[in-house]
Amino acid sequence: MLGGIVLQPIANRSPLPRQHNAAQAHLFGKPLLPMRTTTLFVLCLPFAASAQTALPYTTGFDNAAQQQGWQQFRTGHLSNYSWGISANAAASAPNKLWHDYPVGGNATDTVRDWYVSPLLDLSGGAVLTCKANIYAIMGSSMPSDACGIYLLTGNANPDLATATPLQDLLPLITTGSTYTTTTAVNIPPTSGTAHIAFYYQATQNWLTPGIDDVSVQPVNVGVAEHGALANMSISMSPREGLVTIALNDARYNGAMLTLQLWDARGAQVLQQAFRDRAELTLPGTAGHYICTLCDGAGNVVARAPVQRIQ
Repeated sequence: MLGGIVLQPIANRSPLPRQHNAAQAHLFGKPLLPMRTTTLFVLCLPFAASAQTALPYTTGFDNAAQQQGWQQFRTGHLSNYSWGISANAAASAPNKLWHDYPVGGNATDTVRDWYVSPLLDLSGGAVLTCKANIYAIMGSSMPSDACGIYLLTGNANPDLATATPLQDLLPLITTGSTYTTTTAVNIPPTSGTAHIAFYYQATQNWLTPGIDDVSVQPVNVGVAEHGALANMSISMSPREGLVTIALNDARYNGAMLTLQLWDARGAQVLQQAFRDRAELTLPGTAGHYICTLCDGAGNVVARAPVQRIQ
């Protein structure tokens, strides 16, 4: 125990998320550098429970309540500088999440630090935004640099989780102190253990990202639910965006309903009449959508996620 912060040793493991192998290791299309085997430590802010946190979830890392449940995992070189909470030049006072650069680092020592959120309920999908100041003293990144947002599923520990990149933050590099509100990230419906994580990788560059005002919002379908949802079956051709929808519930046999399609930001992109069965083509933009069937009063009687991948 150090100053109320728990340091927990972890057995030696591969430094890469488990879906990667040595030949395929990458982050946002950039290679992850090889590293020597080392003992890993998790820097944990103490928290009382591991229950899923319902959405909406917001944090500015401003106090103990907003920092609760966040954990740091260090899977690379153990520099003296890591993720932490800073009161210097936050986007919204008093605090921000910040990573100092590896002062005096060697080209062979790659820092790989993850800052992982509490367990979140992402079963219905979500939209993530934050404010970021990705400062680099020379205004550019080095080949060994990486900074981004990940979805971790299966475990909070990146070495044990399936890690999916959500957004690369390096394009936001600046030499100033201005924060940029990130483009909204669509998180697909994710059941079970799910976390978001901020990832930092560097060797020698003066790269100091600041993160503030993190917001994870549920996908808003804009209508109320009515009783138990009906049994709706979906068949999809995600590449072409073709979807066939059938409602298998005696309560609504022959009933005239309204089919609505919503994107991950909660905007309605399609509406049409529906009776028992329908075929539709998703919009040309790849992404995750929510399909709802509503009765005459606007109540949702069935709902399911659908996807287009091209």
